Amino acid sequence: MGCASARTVLLFTEMKDGALVLAGYDDGVTLFSRLRFLRCFLPACGSLLPASRLMAKEVFQGRTIVIDPGHGGTTDTGSDKDRNRSSSNNATSATLGIKEKDVTLELSLLIAERIAASPEAQSGKVRAVLTRSTDVNLNFTERAATVAEAGAVCFVSIHFNSHRSQRASGPRAVIQQAAKNPHYKADHTFALALAKAVEKASKTFHPKTPAAFVHDDHELHKGRGSYLFYQFNADEKTGRIPACHLEVEFLDNMELERPFFADRKKEVFPAWAGAIAAELIRQAQAAP
Repeated sequence: MGCASARTVLLFTEMKDGALVLAGYDDGVTLFSRLRFLRCFLPACGSLLPASRLMAKEVFQGRTIVIDPGHGGTTDTGSDKDRNRSSSNNATSATLGIKEKDVTLELSLLIAERIAASPEAQSGKVRAVLTRSTDVNLNFTERAATVAEAGAVCFVSIHFNSHRSQRASGPRAVIQQAAKNPHYKADHTFALALAKAVEKASKTFHPKTPAAFVHDDHELHKGRGSYLFYQFNADEKTGRIPACHLEVEFLDNMELERPFFADRKKEVFPAWAGAIAAELIRQAQAAP
C-alpha cells in the first residue's frame, strides 16, 4: 500500500502484532520519524488511515531483514515449559535508570529507518521488518512467527548487556551452540560482522572499546540455550537463516553510561544504527 503526494511516497505494510514492514520512500526521514510515534498518520496525505487499509497485497520480491528489539512491556510472556519465555527487561543503567527494553526499541527503530532510507530499499532490493514497534513484550514463539511470515533472509535481536562489575564494555554477539546448530559457521560469520560494525562505530566515541567477539548460548537456561533459537529451529523457514542476539554495549558501565546513553546519545545511536543497517543490507544482498 502506498500513499503519494508531490513530496513523498511511502511504501509499507503492517503485520500482525504491530510489526512494521518498511519498503522505502523518496522524502522520508522526517515523515518516518512521525510514523514511529503516530503509526498510521501520514502528514503528506492529511488523513488518518485505518490499519485495514494499510495491508499490502503484493508479495515483496526483494530481501527481507528482520530486526527484533529485545524485551519490552512490563511483564514476562511465554513460559519455560514451552521454551518461549521472553523477559520484559534485563539490564538497567547504573545511575540513570535507563532500561534495556527502551533503548533496544529506540535503536531498532533507527536501524529500520536507515535501511528504509537506503538506495537498496528505495529500489526494492531490501526491506526491514520490526518484530515490535511499541513497548510490548512478545514471547519467542510470536517473534519467530513474525520472522517466518516475513520470509526473512537474516535476523538480528538487538540487546544491551550488563555485568556485576559495572565496568565491562564492548559489543558481543550470541549465536546458537554448535551441537544444536547445523548452520553454526554461517551464524558465526554473520554475528561477528555485525559486532565488528558496532565496534568500529563505538571506537569513534570510545577508542578503548574492546574487540568484538561471538559466543554461543550454552550458558542460557541451564544449558538449554536461547529460547528464541529453539523456536527458530521448529520451522524450516527460520532454522536456516543467519541469526544472532547482538549485545551492542554494556548498559550498566559506569564510565560509558552518560556519554553513550545521555550526553552524546544523539551522536552515538545514529552511528550504531548506520553501522548495523549497512552490514545488514550487505548480508541480506549476499544471502542465497
